[in-house]
Amino acid sequence: MSLNDFTDGRLGGHASLLTALLGVLTMPTLFRFLTVVAVIGGLIYGGIYALANFVNPNPRDMTVTVPPDKFMKK
Repeated sequence: MSLNDFTDGRLGGHASLLTALLGVLTMPTLFRFLTVVAVIGGLIYGGIYALANFVNPNPRDMTVTVPPDKFMKK
């Protein structure tokens, strides 16, 4: 389906509406772009805030074996 399908009358009276929607979706304004970026940033910030404040890590012991050759000077 191409833009020509909308403008040559195959889709009836909805051609102008679809053409307008395609025009809106293909060329966003600066305000719309900044709004989308702000919403995505807010969601990311909210997710990080939720992880930092509502998830409690479980402390556990950890043992690491260090090979002896790491102690020798070269």
